[in-house]
Amino acid sequence: MLLKKLSTGDEAFREGDVIKIEFSGRRNVLSTCAWNGGYREDLDSVFNYDSSHGKTVMSSMKAPTLKEHMRLTASELGFDAQKTTGMCTAAQMKNVSIREISHEGVTVTAIVTGGIDVNGGRAGDPAAWYEKDGGFETILRNQKMPGQTDGTINIMLVIDAKVSQSVLASALMTVTEAKTAAIQELLLPSRYSNGIATGSGTDKAILIGNPSSDVKLTDAGKHSMLGEMIGKTVMSAVREALDKQTDANPKSQHSVFSRMERFGMTRAGVLELLEKNGDSGCPSRECLEEKVEEAAGESGMVVGASLYAHLLDQLDWGLLDCSEVTKACRLLIEGTLSKAGFDCIDLDRSPEAHDDKTDIIRELARRFEKAFAASL
Repeated sequence: MLLKKLSTGDEAFREGDVIKIEFSGRRNVLSTCAWNGGYREDLDSVFNYDSSHGKTVMSSMKAPTLKEHMRLTASELGFDAQKTTGMCTAAQMKNVSIREISHEGVTVTAIVTGGIDVNGGRAGDPAAWYEKDGGFETILRNQKMPGQTDGTINIMLVIDAKVSQSVLASALMTVTEAKTAAIQELLLPSRYSNGIATGSGTDKAILIGNPSSDVKLTDAGKHSMLGEMIGKTVMSAVREALDKQTDANPKSQHSVFSRMERFGMTRAGVLELLEKNGDSGCPSRECLEEKVEEAAGESGMVVGASLYAHLLDQLDWGLLDCSEVTKACRLLIEGTLSKAGFDCIDLDRSPEAHDDKTDIIRELARRFEKAFAASL
């Protein structure tokens, strides 16, 4: 199925689990792909492949290395492996988002698939593995290994202009910043730390320039029009792709849990507290779950949780100290969850008594969870 006739004359197709762009002329490509990655001028196509075949789960590797796995994948999909490069994902190709902007004879097109509900991560999160003597050593705290694609944002960006290697590299920076901005605007969590995600550990990008264009551009940074076009197309496409794949949107994120989950507050934890107290007024578990969801989406609750979460972030970032955040959190709990919710908290031990900042943040989150449950 033809997805898009590009301004370069190239065509983007979706065929089952594959989205591919077939080049109608010479293109210069910069990619982060394992096979034929880096800067290339000898490719005739690029592709994005759902290796889970619509199951949105991690698929097995075809070879010991991701590079060889992708070479075999390209061949099996019918590409000339020596003249193509591609990306794998567990996101479904039907959930692709395409965004395009034109200005003064230049067109920028972003073609994006994405989902990071399972594998969202933040730059600087604990690693899963390290390389040694040509192999990979697993770090037990985190079991993901190269090639695991259960959460990935894949971006194809077509710049219909003559751009050099350095401009493509600059464009890659802008693409990455735009992707991260889109994720942060949705407050999507890292699954490996308390932080807001900046992407996943397996994200890929393919950037394509058009050496045949009459328009030559020399800058893709944020001050340039090209940079603005890249930022807008990528941000919009990433947000739509995440919405289509994982229902990540402002409506679904309007919940106490979307704000506080990354700090350890969970639906299961709240339900356990309510069942332990035994005074919820609900005759069944289903009734109790509905009550919790309704309360978690109330405007005042979400606003209060948003402020509370940002205080915890600023404590984590070192912008506020523990005493400042603890005092503000107490005021927020009392104001948002009522005096009854505030009174339920055990204040005998101050959060400052914890030695580790992470423990302090977890303790403050636990207090919010307990107060939220008590307010229902």
